[in-house]
Amino acid sequence: VSAGSLVISGDSSAATGTITVASGATLGGNGNIGGNVSIDSTGRHALAVAATPGAQVTRVISGTLNLTSGNILDLTAAATPADGVYVLATVTGGITGTVTTTNLPGGVSGTVAIVGNNLQLTVGVAGYSSWASTNAGGQTANLDFDKDGVSNGVEFFMNAPAGFTANPGLNSSKVVTWTNGGNIPSSAYGTQFVVQTSTNLTTWTDVPVGSLTTNTDGPAGSLSYTVTGTGKQFTRLKVTPN
Repeated sequence: VSAGSLVISGDSSAATGTITVASGATLGGNGNIGGNVSIDSTGRHALAVAATPGAQVTRVISGTLNLTSGNILDLTAAATPADGVYVLATVTGGITGTVTTTNLPGGVSGTVAIVGNNLQLTVGVAGYSSWASTNAGGQTANLDFDKDGVSNGVEFFMNAPAGFTANPGLNSSKVVTWTNGGNIPSSAYGTQFVVQTSTNLTTWTDVPVGSLTTNTDGPAGSLSYTVTGTGKQFTRLKVTPN
């Protein structure tokens, strides 16, 4: 795309070539792309923000996304986005580089980050350091500021208020559930949070994302795991926020 705009609004996943967006040109639309995408310096990538946090992935790129220094991300929204995390694009082949300049919709305060294979927008959700300063005495995520048996990181994941937080237990169907309070997107499973199991409280094994019972975005989402098998078993949520 050497000039003007290329708008892909349908399913173009069958087209597996590389799209290179040159300086001053724009790649727009919300359609899926089958190949690689490369945004040159001052090249523009235009995406629409979903109507509600976690409601949908706006764009899927089956190949890779290369962001050259100086690239520009233009975001639009039909209405002012509510606080929460929005996945703008999922890039199966991975993302290289970073977003240099982001133009947000009018009146919106937020940040764009690369989390795993996702390009995501966070609107109005405090990062861990800000949350911990208010709710956990500035302690790190692995500590337990209020000594209630729930680590600061898990309370951040749940967006629990300061004070005592109940540690989730198994229900009658052997399902343990944590509330996703909206501070960490479900797409960050395995990088910022992970469910682990153990038989001895010493050696812990990560639960694959495909073995989870639920993993949905907050602020009203949930993370749950159904314990299977016999014998003594322990389950925990480990949170390592960015």
